Amino acid sequence: MKPKDSRMNFNRNSGILCHVSSLPATDGIGNLGEASRHWIDILDELKCRYWQMLPLGPTGFGDSPYQVFSAFAGNPMLISLHDFVESGIFTKKEITPPYVVETDLVQFFELNKWKEPKLRDLFQRLKKKNDKTFLSQKAAFSNENAFWLDEYCLFMALKNRFNGHPWHMWPHEYRFRAADALAQTKIELADEIEYHEYIQFIFHQQCLRTCQYAKEKNIELIGDIPLYVAFDSADVWSAPDHFQLNQDNIPAFVAGVPPDYFSATGQRWGNPVYRWDILADQDFNWWVKRVSHALKYMDVIRLDHFRGLAAYYAIPSIYHTAENGQWIPAPGMQLLQTINDNLGNLPFIAEDLGVITPDVIELRDAYHLPGMRIFQFGFGVMEENIHKPSTYIENCVAYTGTHDNETTLGWYKLQSEEVKQQVLSYLDIEESADLVHQCIRSLWSSEASLTISPLQDFLQLDNTARMNLPGTVGGTNWRWKLRNWQQIDPILGFVKEINKEFQRENIK
Repeated sequence: MKPKDSRMNFNRNSGILCHVSSLPATDGIGNLGEASRHWIDILDELKCRYWQMLPLGPTGFGDSPYQVFSAFAGNPMLISLHDFVESGIFTKKEITPPYVVETDLVQFFELNKWKEPKLRDLFQRLKKKNDKTFLSQKAAFSNENAFWLDEYCLFMALKNRFNGHPWHMWPHEYRFRAADALAQTKIELADEIEYHEYIQFIFHQQCLRTCQYAKEKNIELIGDIPLYVAFDSADVWSAPDHFQLNQDNIPAFVAGVPPDYFSATGQRWGNPVYRWDILADQDFNWWVKRVSHALKYMDVIRLDHFRGLAAYYAIPSIYHTAENGQWIPAPGMQLLQTINDNLGNLPFIAEDLGVITPDVIELRDAYHLPGMRIFQFGFGVMEENIHKPSTYIENCVAYTGTHDNETTLGWYKLQSEEVKQQVLSYLDIEESADLVHQCIRSLWSSEASLTISPLQDFLQLDNTARMNLPGTVGGTNWRWKLRNWQQIDPILGFVKEINKEFQRENIK
């Protein structure tokens, strides 16, 4: 079957990569309420067309948005309590936390300890208010999303009962989903299940409000779908047949990538790999629903680890490093065609980084999906490669770096003198305080239809502002944020200037 032409049309625009959690807000973490709307106002002022964010799912240990409890649910910590001051549910005093919020890092421990009880209080107040319109809208949301919501709410209620332990450590009857045990649990934990249902509806409402606000400003949202899901998730617990698990419901194989120039032992991510044969037999229904759900909130989706749709690297779970895995073909062409047939043209960006083989290029190009180019990858290892801005094609999305990279200033500082000279010579500049802005200008002047830079690079921050260091857990990973909105003021003129100079202004 010949693929339909599903090419994206970014025209010539620009965007900023900044996760929701990195925005300033009254409780020390960005939200999908007033913080997001203010950020959209700033993007509008800058005449940027796109806001790219990371996955919005409910995070667990390590706070990674790429290891979440559900591929469909939203992170309660991104809910704005401030929006409920407007409606009289809370007072400003009630939503003022006892810890300092104007810091460079999200204080996840303090935040969760303070905010989770506030969300439970919100649940009780909304129930007591008994607003008929609210309840009617919630009922419609619950019915429409029952295919994932029911299992997620039950999963979270059981996780709370068992002190947060992962599901493979639960008692046998819950681990293996004994029907009578689950039926009894739904009765015993009805209030807890309802709490999670309320919270997901509130997240949904605030997401839709943000989407509508962005639409009014002619700004599009770029979301992120990781290829894999976390083992400790409602997705795996509720549908173990979708994954390569053993008889004890433990992963038989896990995902990762083999050893390469950057890692002698490769990367072992630990996510269970799919039973693609089962998913194909079900016409990829789960994937179609996953993408359809994401498109309720996002205009464009970045497909993380796109190469895993051509072939995936399966590591026997008995090994703690990635040397002993093997590449296995995946039905990516069939999957994308099915999504295309059900949902229309694919609004995807293919994260095609790393060692890319011909089958990955064939899959990407069959659907005319834009790939990614990274400025930082254009220097050092290879003299000439596709990541230098002068080589960019129109159908690509160009970045200075991503959430997994060093900041561009941090990257530059750690390069050898030889590589530094390569960069300076390429940019035709002397080393200066605004070196990163020169890197961004090089990107913006390129042929790439869409250029995006992390907010940290616009601010010319070093690696203390790095969002994530792959292969590590904890520390400052996922915690960087703006101290306050005034921190952006010095870069406003620069961003507006380059959008105008290089014809990337968002024209309404």
